[in-house]
Amino acid sequence: MSETNSPVEVNVRIEGRQATIFEGAVTTQGHDVTTKAGGTHPADGTNGNGYPFKVPTCISALDDASKLKPTFEWDAFGNGSSTTVLRT
Repeated sequence: MSETNSPVEVNVRIEGRQATIFEGAVTTQGHDVTTKAGGTHPADGTNGNGYPFKVPTCISALDDASKLKPTFEWDAFGNGSSTTVLRT
């Protein structure tokens, strides 16, 4: 198998408690993400080098969506497994 981290367009919809925070097409590929609570981590599907090739992921799409609409930010933290928290 070869590298598969080509950019892809996906539809992203992020729901808040009372309204839709973001809805639209996002072009993404696997990349590092940096959060306030969690620091910098790969969001590229390699899972701690368990998979040899980077791929687009839902977290990379979330991160790219947040860059398209800076009225929301997200954060992730955890110990081993992460919890994703959106803030508007």
